[in-house]
Amino acid sequence: MLFFARPPPTPPPPPPPVASGFAAALIFCGAAACVTAALRNTPAPGKSGLGLQIGGLVVSVVSVALPGRFDSDADVLVRSPWPTLFNPAGFAFAIWGVIYLGEAAGVLALAVNREAARAAAPAAPAWLSANCAQALWCAAFRPWALSRLWLSSACLAATAACLVVSQRTAAPALRGPLGALVSVPRSLHAGWVTAAALVNVNAWAGSASLGAARCFAAAVLSLLAAAALADSYARLGLLSAAAAVGWALFAVSRGAAVGPDAAALGPLALDGLATASAAVAAAVAVSIAVRGAQHLRTTPTLADMVEE
Repeated sequence: MLFFARPPPTPPPPPPPVASGFAAALIFCGAAACVTAALRNTPAPGKSGLGLQIGGLVVSVVSVALPGRFDSDADVLVRSPWPTLFNPAGFAFAIWGVIYLGEAAGVLALAVNREAARAAAPAAPAWLSANCAQALWCAAFRPWALSRLWLSSACLAATAACLVVSQRTAAPALRGPLGALVSVPRSLHAGWVTAAALVNVNAWAGSASLGAARCFAAAVLSLLAAAALADSYARLGLLSAAAAVGWALFAVSRGAAVGPDAAALGPLALDGLATASAAVAAAVAVSIAVRGAQHLRTTPTLADMVEE
């Protein structure tokens, strides 16, 4: 019964508009700087990059551990606090546990194997940039920026871009089980924040009261963008990233749209959107299988590398 429901926490007083606008501008510029640094990706010559690898993980863990984000409340993972048509079911967020445990194991493996750390060194600056961009998302995904959910979308997109640059840089050097231990969790991370950026765009559309028609269009375009990005990741060999996008789309098909836009569209349109999301998730799975088979045919085997 509603009478026995826990009352929502009292939100902190919003900062002055000028202060919040200045903070948003700083965060946006910081995210752009992270992408620029990742694209330059210039490690110090002769260095293992291990400090950057460890630093990136520390930045990620510390920034995520700070309370106060919207998703710090477990209820937010069950029911969206803002109107949206593109809402993943709560089970989807379990992927974060896999990502963080895997990334910690990968950094530990690099710390133990200095030869592997030197091989992965070219990817270290972009990896650090990615985690700095995610730290900016942690700062933006808070009540003070509720009217600026586009900002958290931008930070997540920057995180994904930096991770993809890092993964593409590391791919030629990291192979075998150790390479998979380092690269698979980071690719999952890239795919998941890609999907999260699209989810945040739809949250912004709903909270900005764009109307049912425009929010429905945003959801459909998000499905198309997710399909295109997942196939691009699979084509680049980042199969785990594509799988994370597919996982998010499957979760969206099981999630519940909330708010006046959902009520205006009605169950028929919402069921169609959920079916489309499940279909796109299945198409992503097919893309992963096809692209994965292509990569297997072009990847040198152990015998080939020994002969070389």
